[in-house]
Amino acid sequence: MDNLEKMKDVNYIEIIKKSCKITCEKKYLWWFGLFMALGGGFGFNFPGSNNWDKKIEEKEDLIGGFVSQHWQIVILLISFFVLLGIVLFIFKIISQAGLIKTLDEIEKNKQGSFKNGFKEGKKYFWKIVTIGIILTLLVLVLIIILSVPAMFLFYLDSMAFGILVAGLAFAILIPSIILATYIGKFACFYIILSDLEIKSSLENGYQIFRKNILASIIMSLFFIPVNIALFILIMALALIFGIIFLIIGLILRSIIAEVGTLIAIVSGITFFVVSLVFVNSIFQVFCQTVWFLFFKEVAGIEEEKKILESEKEVIRESIPSPEEA
Repeated sequence: MDNLEKMKDVNYIEIIKKSCKITCEKKYLWWFGLFMALGGGFGFNFPGSNNWDKKIEEKEDLIGGFVSQHWQIVILLISFFVLLGIVLFIFKIISQAGLIKTLDEIEKNKQGSFKNGFKEGKKYFWKIVTIGIILTLLVLVLIIILSVPAMFLFYLDSMAFGILVAGLAFAILIPSIILATYIGKFACFYIILSDLEIKSSLENGYQIFRKNILASIIMSLFFIPVNIALFILIMALALIFGIIFLIIGLILRSIIAEVGTLIAIVSGITFFVVSLVFVNSIFQVFCQTVWFLFFKEVAGIEEEKKILESEKEVIRESIPSPEEA
């Protein structure tokens, strides 16, 4: 009953409209989104064929020969990319916290900025990372506990029972991962907005999700059509850049032969990747703003602060001054 009452109070349309307005008007927030996008990375999968596999094998031999002859360079490159990944991850967490803090300033009609937001975000880095580590470890432990019985049954060639147990484990694991995701999301909001400790933020994150399960799921479902629209936009960008740089490539090829084609390909990929990062930066800000406004609405963070302040005031009034004592 509490869930239904809370769900009625959430104005999803207003949250989305307000998120769009903030994202479009406060363009300096896109810098937070940029670091969040770069820290998230991109993944692409390409189908293959037998001929392609043969070519890959030939390239693997060439790569293997290069690695054996220039292993120092390979180690240096690997170290560079690992270090780059760590730096981008750090910037992503700080930017996420800074964005939330800045959104809170905007909600209070204060003048926010990327510089101040990023500075504030540094304060919450280790707490947010610790929450991520705790929840990840809990999920990994659960995976191990649930997978051992199924693996043991498969080892005993008990396929039917093994599949049944594996299915049950999967049915338990998926909701658990979803629960951990929401708890982590809301716990981070509590850490940044209420300056709570890790234990208290996790407890409050669990409680706020438990009381708003339906509302949280509905808010998540909104991102399905948004992600579809984003995918269509990315495909449209790929098509536009493909056509433009195909024409440029044909023109350059007629002028400077194969070098022109190479220039067109490199330029096209560069422009597409830059556009992809730019779009993803704005998208990250929009998504974080939606969840921020949703959290503020379901958690009633301002009301909680007022209650805490009033309780502190009562305590102060109940303590006699030195003169009265």
